[in-house]
Amino acid sequence: MVTELADGTLADLIEDFRMERSKFGTRDMQRLSLQILKAVAALHSKGYVHLDIRPENILLYNGVAKLGHVGGVVPVGHQLSTMDHSVSHSVLHCAPEMARWLNQVRAGANAQLRASYALDIWSAGATLSELAIQEPLFDKEWRALENDNEVFDDELAEHMEKQFCHDLSAIKQVWFPGTMKGFGPNFVDLITRHLLVVDANERGSVKAVFSHAFLSSTSPRPNGHFSDLDAMQ
Repeated sequence: MVTELADGTLADLIEDFRMERSKFGTRDMQRLSLQILKAVAALHSKGYVHLDIRPENILLYNGVAKLGHVGGVVPVGHQLSTMDHSVSHSVLHCAPEMARWLNQVRAGANAQLRASYALDIWSAGATLSELAIQEPLFDKEWRALENDNEVFDDELAEHMEKQFCHDLSAIKQVWFPGTMKGFGPNFVDLITRHLLVVDANERGSVKAVFSHAFLSSTSPRPNGHFSDLDAMQ
């Protein structure tokens, strides 16, 4: 089997920009957002849910973003199980309903959660938010849990994840840092009113956001390159 060799991940790109104290331009943010959401929509069109969308699982090929880590995708409607080790997640990018389910399972409840497109929509929104602010959206909350403990081990990690999931599952509205406004009101609207919506039933579909004002004004560049990315090479 022959596969493409990725240049790196979106997480690598975010870290490079953070180290260089650089910011993405709005047009480049538009193109990356559109590419990521199109990749998610393509997966959904085949009836599958990714469940683990985050910067580490977005691969970059010659400036084009593609979904990676597809070994754990499941059919929409699939009954999730924490015993299925092929299915992974990141608590910093998972939806509130998944966080709630994870804690219910930890507590021994016979809780059920079926794979839905809404789970990916939230994770895509968290990923784009991280791209904008160059750190996970809930990074401060996670670090606060780390700072409350002097020794870090597997037991503590489990406790931290449990507490974080408890807080996320109870969230009523997402707080967004002011730095997001640097990409304009349309970007803020895309994230807050379409992707990172607490009520899963109101998130809609990825395909439905393609006509959103922030995305509809994009135009492709030759070879899919980004101007900011070119400047770093």
